[in-house]
Amino acid sequence: GEADDGRQILRAGAALVLAAVALTVWLLGSTATEIGLRRVSRAELGLAAGVLGAVGFAATFIGPAVAEPFFGPLPVALGNAAALVPALVFAMANALMEETVFRGALLHWVMRWRGPLGAVAVQAAAFGLAHGVGGDFVGSPLPVMAATAAAGLALGAITLRSGSLLLPIALHAALDIPIYYAN
Repeated sequence: GEADDGRQILRAGAALVLAAVALTVWLLGSTATEIGLRRVSRAELGLAAGVLGAVGFAATFIGPAVAEPFFGPLPVALGNAAALVPALVFAMANALMEETVFRGALLHWVMRWRGPLGAVAVQAAAFGLAHGVGGDFVGSPLPVMAATAAAGLALGAITLRSGSLLLPIALHAALDIPIYYAN
């Protein structure tokens, strides 16, 4: 139905975005490590898994109430355990794609000509703007764009500090779980 068509469009869009990033990485002579895709330690992996679990659990209970003024009711049926696995898969896929684009590629490319502070600001602004499109808003998209840009600032700082996209991907996915769980 309509939901399946929407998912196919999202998958195709995500694949195109990642392909464009891969092509641009190659054309600019970047490396996967340069954009934050590097091998991580067991401690980093454990921290990311803990963050994903703890923040994801909290977001599933708190997220719908926080999102309702901006998107309307977000019906998270907590008794539907079968929906948790697809929600986690979609949240991880979206987080991987968006973090690779914004905190990976864009942050590091802008850093070449604007330095770390300018790069964090540019990628955060782009992240906020990217989340202001679509018709799912109850009112103005500006508060969502501002909140998303603020999250982009924090995720950008974490990426620069850690040199990896692992923790930003875990945080991003954790915050997206209730959205996909409800849908």
